[in-house]
Amino acid sequence: MARAERETLSERIKSGLAEARRKGRKLGRPAGSTKSTKELLAKHSDIVRRLKDGHSVRNAAKITGKGGSTVQRVKLHSPPPNAP
Repeated sequence: MARAERETLSERIKSGLAEARRKGRKLGRPAGSTKSTKELLAKHSDIVRRLKDGHSVRNAAKITGKGGSTVQRVKLHSPPPNAP
């Protein structure tokens, strides 16, 4: 009984996806952020300032009230500090 229900459901999903493809609909997860590096750094200038001052990622996130992932992304796109 359960197997038949599962197969029916699978067929319905597959036919629905095929119909959507036939109509030219875009399937899947939407594309992520398309901000350029310059826009990202301009939007999060407070994070850039904290990182330049030598704060850790966690501390910069706590001070600015933004997520750790955001701080990591800004750090990744920031120019490296001048090495002696």
